[in-house]
This record gives sequence, structure tokens and C-alpha cells, in this order.
Amino acid sequence: MLTIVVMDAWAVLTYTSQDVHVLGNQGHMSSQTDERQQIQLELEGLKRTLEWSEIQREHLLDRLDLLRLGNARLHDRVEELERQADGLKQQCPLF
Repeated sequence: MLTIVVMDAWAVLTYTSQDVHVLGNQGHMSSQTDERQQIQLELEGLKRTLEWSEIQREHLLDRLDLLRLGNARLHDRVEELERQADGLKQQCPLF
């Protein structure tokens, strides 16, 4: 068994090789926790982005519906004006 003695101004600590392995795993667990938190933050950001994209999609679909309605009205108006123009041509033939 390996024994490590660490001395500093605050305390004298003795670690066995098993303790060092446990401490190393705690550092690994800390990095895993940090990685999990980073992944969680990224996931939450992606969810917000998806929600915003869905809102924008609905907004664009609403605008598309309005444009289609406007286009249909314009098409109807063009047809009406063409009929009026044809009627005027029949009433007043040009030379």
C-alpha cells in the first residue's frame, strides 16, 4: 500500500493509495457533473430555439394565409377590371 503525506500550513494529511483513487474519482465526478450541466444548458437552449422556431413558423404560416387572401382579392379585381375593359371596348369600338 502506498502512503502519501501532505503537509501545509493548515494540516498534515495522510492519504493511502485507496484514498487517492477515491479523490481522483471525485474530481472525475465533478467533471462529469460539469459536463452534465453543460449538456443540460445546451439542451435547454435548443428547446428554447425550437420553441421560437415553431412560433416563427406559425407566424409565417399566418402571413402566408394573409398573402394568399390578398392575392385572391387582387386576382378577382383584375378579372373584374378586364371584364369592364372588354365591355367598354364593345361599347366604343376604335376605328
